[in-house]
Order: sequence, then C-alpha cells, then structure tokens
Amino acid sequence: MDREIKGIRIVEELEELDIKKYVVGGELLLTSLKVFEKMSEEMFLFYLEELNKKKISGFIIKRNESIPSYLLDTLFKFCEENHIPVLEISQNQNYFGIIKYILRQIYNKEAANRLYFVLMHDFFSGILLNESNLNVVIEKGLILLNKMLDNPVTIYSSNYDCYASSEEEPVSFNIENGLKRYIPEVLTKHQYFIQKREYVEYINKIQLFDDRYFYLVITEKNNQLNDIDFAGMEDAILTLQFVLMRLSAEEELVKKYQKDLEYRLLVGTLSSEEEDEVANILGLNDIDDLRVVTFRLLPKNKSGRFTSEQLRQTEIVEKELLRDLPKKYTTSNTNQIIYIYKKDEQISNLQFRLQLEEFQKSVQSNLDKQNANAEFAVGIGKIVKGYHALKESFSDSKIALEYIHVIRKIIGDEKSRLLIVQS
Repeated sequence: MDREIKGIRIVEELEELDIKKYVVGGELLLTSLKVFEKMSEEMFLFYLEELNKKKISGFIIKRNESIPSYLLDTLFKFCEENHIPVLEISQNQNYFGIIKYILRQIYNKEAANRLYFVLMHDFFSGILLNESNLNVVIEKGLILLNKMLDNPVTIYSSNYDCYASSEEEPVSFNIENGLKRYIPEVLTKHQYFIQKREYVEYINKIQLFDDRYFYLVITEKNNQLNDIDFAGMEDAILTLQFVLMRLSAEEELVKKYQKDLEYRLLVGTLSSEEEDEVANILGLNDIDDLRVVTFRLLPKNKSGRFTSEQLRQTEIVEKELLRDLPKKYTTSNTNQIIYIYKKDEQISNLQFRLQLEEFQKSVQSNLDKQNANAEFAVGIGKIVKGYHALKESFSDSKIALEYIHVIRKIIGDEKSRLLIVQS
C-alpha cells in the first residue's frame, strides 16, 4: 500500500474519538474497537470517514468477543474500498511492543524516544485527570506500566512492605549489598539503581516529604529494559510521586485528627458521649481489659528538654515501635509515645512485661549507639475495665515516669527504666 506510516497511536479511550485533537495524520491505529462498541453503523462510518481524511496509514486490531460483528464487517468493507491496510493481532500480544518497534523503524533513536515519551505522557496525564480516586490512579498506573514494560512493577514502602503492585502475588523485596547506580542511555529526571536477585531489578526511590519515601521496583522477568522504556517511564514516576504525596498528606491529616481524639480520651477532656464516639473510631469496647503504656525520652540533662533534637529522636523511636505495635492504638505527644494495650488472654502479664523490656533495651541500645542525650523509659499503668477508665491508667503510667528517680532508689536499681503500676 502507498500509505506512509508517520506515527502510531492506541485508540481505546472515549477521549480519543476527538479525531481533530488526537489524530494528526498518517498514524497507524491500534484498537480493539471497544471504544466504538455502542455506536450505530452510521456513526461508526462517520468516524471512519474522518480518519480516512486524516490519511491514517492503517489499523492493527485485536478482536474482542464483546464487539458487535457488524463493526468488524463495516471496518473490513470500508478499508477494502478505501485501500486501508488492516492487520490483526492476538489478544495476548502487547500494543507497546508494536509501538516501540514501529517508532524505531520510522525515526532515529532520539526522535523515537521523544515521541514515546510524549505518548506515555498523554496516557498518564489522562489517568490523573480522569480518575478522582487516588488509589485507583496508582492501580491503573501500575497496570499501564506493566503492559508498557511487559514486566512486574511494584511499589514498596521504606520498610520493604508491598504498597501496590501489578502482580497478584508480588515477591518480597529488600535491598542487597550488590546495589549499584544505573544510568539509562536517555536523558532522565530520575535516579535509578540496579541489583540482581532472582531477576534483575531496577529501583527508583520515590521521595515524598518529611523523609518519607517509597521504592518503585521493575523486575526484569520477561523482557530486558532499554532506553525507550526509561523514556516512557518519566511521567509515570512523576504521576506516582504526585499521587503518593497527596495520599500521604491526607493520611497525616487523618492521623493527626485521630491522635488528637485519642489523647483527649486519655486525659479525660471528653464527655461520656464523646468518649463513646472516639472509642467506636478506635474499635474499643466498654468490656475490654485495657492499660496504657507511656514511652518517654528523658534527657540526661535539663538543656536537652523539648529541643528539636528530642522531637526528632521521638519520631525515630515512634517509627521503631510501630514495627511491633498497632498504629491504631499508638500516638505521640512532644517527647512521649502512648500505647493503649488491649489485654490478650494468650499473653500473661509477665510475658507482656518481658516484651516491653525487650522494646526498651532495643531502643536504648540504638540511642546509645547514636550517642543520644536521652534515656528511654517506660511507664505502665494499671489494668482498667473499659475505655471510660483509660484516663486512670494513663495517669498511673505518667506518675511512674515522673517518680522514676525516687522509685529507682527504693527498689535499689539505678539503671531501671521500666516501671509498672500493678492493677
């Protein structure tokens, strides 16, 4: 055929039916015809005429069982009459592999990378603009990346927990000693690292704010990545970074609100009815056996009180504790971290105390290694029945800490940093 291929485009979204906006001319169009499935034959013919005026170079189609047969018949007839090539591919063939191949054939390396970047920019911008649910944006973004790269794509937290993935059962992740910097053969705003475990893994650290970050990991399981893939990932990473920052900010607001309510429940500034509402949010019952544990950083000298360094150390300690304590029942206030413990029948009081002693020793050891000007002390309130009495247990835990120096002398242990008020 005498139709020159000047570009290539996927036509699968309704917005792409704006022919004047999306089709410049001479493109090879990839489609499953799903975007046309609710059209009458007359309307479909109208769009085909408009595409022919743009001198499209041809169609590459995937048959879809949900597409009415008259659409295919109309397409084949129209294309035969107007000498437009129609190629058919199987359902499991990847659009993006075809796109990358075509671009490399009709443009030089730099131009192909640039045009692929623009194409993927349109895709990720479309997801961001047309989807209000931020979690769905992440889900669709990872699915699109998976199709684009034909490899598993997963976001992990800074603790290596899976946050979101294109795979139903993503593999566990950790950074090993063999991690190296990787510089793609294409201009990029992002920094990549590479390591080899079972498969080669490309890692991008998505930085948010307040030292929070995620790892975007592409596992080279099916195909090797090349420069055009990294060109296509530019806007994908920016989109994910933007969405993760939004979600993180919203999460912090919710956390701050919940912390405020939880602290007011503990200090007893809520009415009985308000306590019921807060307890419902926290999942506490009036028949629960509860006790409050207060962890506090005590400066070794008065000059260390309420400094920015003490607040920073408290945040670090809180993150460490949250690896083992439920976030829902843990809050922080200035230099202390407060934990509401729901009695577990399978754990004795002695086991509970021993667990806290291990927490205390581990945290203190880390502080000592950092030459921190702080002691990590633990005050344990008495067991109370129901959330209405939590203020009593919280008060006990604070009293234990306030009189820690006196109690140390009484019990004859100057190094004791864990004190308990018996129920």
